[in-house]
Amino acid sequence: MPLQRKRQSSYSDTQTIEEAPQAVPEPVEPPPGPRVTAIIVAYNQASQLRRCLDALGRSQDRQTLEILVMDNGSFDETRMIDADYPEVTILRLPKNFGRVRAMNILTRTAKAELLFFLDPRIEVQPDTVSRLAAALEENEQAAAVCPLIIAENGAPVEAFFRLPDTSAFARVWSTGEGLLPQPIDAAGGLQKVEYATFEAMLITKYFVRGLNYLDDRYGEYWADAEVSWQIRRAGRSILVMPSVRVVRHAVGASPRSTAARAALAVDCGGGASSFVSKHSGFLSGLLLRLRFALSALGSALILREPGYNLSRFAGLLSGSKIDGNQSAIL
Repeated sequence: MPLQRKRQSSYSDTQTIEEAPQAVPEPVEPPPGPRVTAIIVAYNQASQLRRCLDALGRSQDRQTLEILVMDNGSFDETRMIDADYPEVTILRLPKNFGRVRAMNILTRTAKAELLFFLDPRIEVQPDTVSRLAAALEENEQAAAVCPLIIAENGAPVEAFFRLPDTSAFARVWSTGEGLLPQPIDAAGGLQKVEYATFEAMLITKYFVRGLNYLDDRYGEYWADAEVSWQIRRAGRSILVMPSVRVVRHAVGASPRSTAARAALAVDCGGGASSFVSKHSGFLSGLLLRLRFALSALGSALILREPGYNLSRFAGLLSGSKIDGNQSAIL
C-alpha cells in the first residue's frame, strides 16, 4: 500500500512570540516664542541703558519678553555691558548709522509679533509690557499702544503730538520749539492720538512689515511721524493708556562739536522735507528744504555761527542724513 504523503500544515509548528509594543515617546513641544520683543537703540548711553534693561528684567512674564539692543557705534561703556546681561541680545554697528537703520535691523531680528520700541532713557514698571500687550491684542482697530510718559517728579511730559505739516516743520526749524502737543487726560481711559514717538511704543510687527519696515529716507528724526501717518492712513489708531506709566529720566546735555550739531540739524531738516515730499508733494518738500538751506546761509552771512550754518547749508543742499558717513562724533 503506497505510503500517503503527510500533508503540511499551513501553520508553522513554531510558536510565534510577539514583541511587546515599544512605547512611543511623547513629542517634545518646543518652548513658546516670545510674545513681545523690546527694541532699544543706544548711542553713548551706558548708564541710561543699564537702568532701562534692569527695569525690563523685572517685567512680569519675563520669559515671554525678548530684549534686543543695538549699540549704534558707541565709544563709552555701552561697548562692555554684554557680560552683565546674558539674557539680552546686544548687536553692534561700527558707526552711528542713524536710528532708523538700527531699528530696522532689530525689527527683522525680532522673534515676537509685538514690537516695543523703547528709548534707553525710559524706565518701565513690572506690568508695563504685559498690560500694553493685552490692550493691543484686545483692540483690533489699533496698530499701536503707548504708556503715559512722566518725568521723574511724576508730571506728564509732552510725548504725543498733532501730525506735522509744512508750517509746523518750518516753525520747529526757525524757533527750535517742538511740535504742537496733543493733550492727554492723565486720569482717563484709552485715548487716541495722532502722533506718538518711538520713546515707548508697542506696535504690531505685521504693520511695520506691511510698510516694508521703516522708511530709510529718514536717519535719526521723523520716522515715528511717518509710522504715525501711515497708521492713520490705514484707518487704524494709536492708543495711549494713561494708567500705564513709564518714567523718562532727564539726561544732562553733553557738549557737541560744531560739526556734530550741524549733522544732526541737517538730518532733522532733511527728514522733515522728506516727510513733506511724501505727503504733500515733491515740490513742497523741495521748497521746504531750500527754505531751510537759505535760512542757514542767511545766518552764516550775518556771522551768526558761520561754521555751523555753512555746514547746515551744504548738508541740506547735498541731501545728507545720519548714515555712518559723518566723521564727527555725534
